[in-house]
Amino acid sequence: MPLRYNPRVSTLLRVIFSISCALLFVGLVACGGSSTNAPAPAAQSAATASAAPTLTLTDPPSGAFSGHFDTFRWTAVDGADGYRMKITSGDGRVVWESDLLKTAEVHLPSSVSIEPESYFWQVTALKGAAAVATSAPSKFTVTP
Repeated sequence: MPLRYNPRVSTLLRVIFSISCALLFVGLVACGGSSTNAPAPAAQSAATASAAPTLTLTDPPSGAFSGHFDTFRWTAVDGADGYRMKITSGDGRVVWESDLLKTAEVHLPSSVSIEPESYFWQVTALKGAAAVATSAPSKFTVTP
């Protein structure tokens, strides 16, 4: 059976198309004018304001090192009262954990022996007793 032009069907399709376009436009306006999945500008501002501060470990960088080093540094976190740093061995044993540190740097005490093996270090920024940011663990390997 051949398809023939039907004016009623054609009119109905134009009405449905027009309503769909209008609904799409209303939806875009309600979402901040964007058809992407990005939040509206007001939502972006709120998300940025409430985003947790970041703490980045800077020295030593990840990798292998020979010889002796005893200084560890990280980025300061605005509003933090202090920091706690922890070094663990590759098997998870705690090698050293600091007392409350007031700066974004620590020199290991001479009583801490870093022998040739792999270690992880991590820092937590504190405000009072509450953690406000924790770094991702960073791996370093001491070679003979």
